[in-house]
Amino acid sequence: MKHWKVDSTSTLTVESMICTLAGMCNGASTYDGAGFSKVDVNFGHSLAERASENRAWTEKQAHAAIKLIKKYQRQLGGAELIDNWLLSPVFKNNPVDPLVSDTTCTRKLYSKETDAEFSFDYNAELVAAIKTELKGEHKNKKFWASWNSVSKSWTVPVNETSIWHIMDLAERFEFQIEKRFIDYFERIKEKTANSRTMLSLNGNRHIVCAGDTIIISINNAAILEEFENELRTA
Repeated sequence: MKHWKVDSTSTLTVESMICTLAGMCNGASTYDGAGFSKVDVNFGHSLAERASENRAWTEKQAHAAIKLIKKYQRQLGGAELIDNWLLSPVFKNNPVDPLVSDTTCTRKLYSKETDAEFSFDYNAELVAAIKTELKGEHKNKKFWASWNSVSKSWTVPVNETSIWHIMDLAERFEFQIEKRFIDYFERIKEKTANSRTMLSLNGNRHIVCAGDTIIISINNAAILEEFENELRTA
């Protein structure tokens, strides 16, 4: 149940605190206890960028932002202050629900068999992002976005790797997102939460495979401290 309120005049909003964390952040190139850790830096900065442009977050982004504030409460005034504030979080802009039907929306992400299709009016920045970001490799098989001249849309295969790129781009460029993508993304995030934290904090180093088990050894004191902090706040 939502218990947040909207006050554009407040000096202590979810948006302002996320921007504060982003302003403190050095990109997590080193561990200094300030700003977002490496596992959160990209998403945290994307939230801050949207807020700085005075654009409302989606409800999903709003919930994620509140979780980040709870996680980094020591940098924002401490547990007592944040716990009290979280009883009724304040937003500058009312979060929006991307699943609400909007006949004026020209950017839509929908599914077709095992592919994701991006349909939108031409935008050079968006096309460039699709070409550069919607590509990668999953289970030793490369994937990339391709133009469908029949449906006049861009398509990319959906898998456990591509869904991260798909959702990041769709949310950043404000697509109307088919619900099955959101549900699938939540399942993948839950499934890979522990391994993503370990790999991100350890920079994908010191990985040993023992049968079906992946062992990650951490011998850098700063990385180990950050890793232990992540486990405590997870």
